[in-house]
Amino acid sequence: MHSKKKNFIISIVIIGIVVVLVFIAGTFYRFQDQHAITKQSLKSTLSSLEEISSIAYEYSRVGRFDDSLGVENWKNQNPKGYFLMTYRGEMKVGVHPDQAKIAISDKKITIDMGKIKVLSHHINQDSLEIYDESANVFTKAKLKDYSKFQSSQKKQVEAEEKVKGTYNKAARKIRKQISTALQVNDTIREEYHLEVIIGK
Repeated sequence: MHSKKKNFIISIVIIGIVVVLVFIAGTFYRFQDQHAITKQSLKSTLSSLEEISSIAYEYSRVGRFDDSLGVENWKNQNPKGYFLMTYRGEMKVGVHPDQAKIAISDKKITIDMGKIKVLSHHINQDSLEIYDESANVFTKAKLKDYSKFQSSQKKQVEAEEKVKGTYNKAARKIRKQISTALQVNDTIREEYHLEVIIGK
């Protein structure tokens, strides 16, 4: 009888130990799962980085144009038929985080964000001013075909900014911002080599 009671107690103790071990193991694996770095978890993080994935540039330009531009209610006094006009615009360049290609290999994370793109570009129609040589002042201008003007000037500005290295600077800055944001995660910072690629 005493032996049966002893065996019963031992069985209870063993069951208790097993339950505790199962609980600890479950907690450990849940913890591991919560902190696991997967493509899906990285995609979710990247989708929240829209704000730091682009850079906006404001600019002003002075251009030489001729009468074919079609300025409303204005007569060009220059006998050579050309005039100077200024305008201001804003261009946003960057990448789309949701289009990133992610690769995880051993302890390396590679994120290819694609090439820098012009995400938006607008020339402020109200900013157009013509230099009036006769009065030596700039006056507001309104064009008969503003959309055509905007289209041609946007292409010109975008080409100029590319040559000036604006896209390269944006790529470096955005890459650094995204890398810094991702490395806030302790697991990424401490256990992985992170490489963020942005083409120019």
